[in-house]
Amino acid sequence: MDGPMDGHRPTPLMEGGRRGSPDTRTRASHNPARGAGSRRMASDRKLRQLQRREADILGAALDLAARGDWNSVTIDQIAERADIGKGTLYTHFRSKDEVCARLVVESKQSLLRKLEAIPVKLPVMERVRMILRIVWKHNVDNTVHMHLGEYCELNGEQLTLGEDSAAEMKHIQKALHAFFYGIIEEGVAQGVFPDKPADYMLLSGEGALSGAMRLVRSGACPGIDQEAYLEYLIDFILSGLINPAASVEVAS
Repeated sequence: MDGPMDGHRPTPLMEGGRRGSPDTRTRASHNPARGAGSRRMASDRKLRQLQRREADILGAALDLAARGDWNSVTIDQIAERADIGKGTLYTHFRSKDEVCARLVVESKQSLLRKLEAIPVKLPVMERVRMILRIVWKHNVDNTVHMHLGEYCELNGEQLTLGEDSAAEMKHIQKALHAFFYGIIEEGVAQGVFPDKPADYMLLSGEGALSGAMRLVRSGACPGIDQEAYLEYLIDFILSGLINPAASVEVAS
């Protein structure tokens, strides 16, 4: 008769057409290493999908912020712009403030990387000039991020942030302060700057730079040569840091 006799079932085929026992076949199809690799690949794919979706959300928020006042932007608008559901957005960010905070943190991290790339072997005064130029250019090139940073500073503790987002904000701010304090303290130690509180010098320099950027951004000085003005501003800030008493005498 055609077909197997009772009690004489054919041995199952393994890969490549070879026959093997059921136990051998089971071991081949349940290779632990292969299973772990598959799970890892699936996990990597999911992570990439999450990262892409998060990037879409941040890009949508940035586009909306560029159109006007961030206060008027809503979670619904961000979700619609990113082409996702509102619930999906909330799996990534708990609030509009968290989206804003992430954009600000990423911008500040980018700024810190640029500052840390300045060669430490350069004289303090030259490094300070480079710092002022980098900060100016970074903010001029990223005006929307600058607006969002002002929003975060203005609202402070009222921002709706989770623990991780709040910690990220504090960490990058602390890192930037440490960088700026370090260059000021080095200048004081070398006698380049007077032995005055670093807070005074940093607040004065930041105030002059930020105030000038806001004026230029608002169009208060149409047609101004920004490159030439920046060099004048840097000289102005440094003269105040080097010899504040002389600056007061000139002003009076």
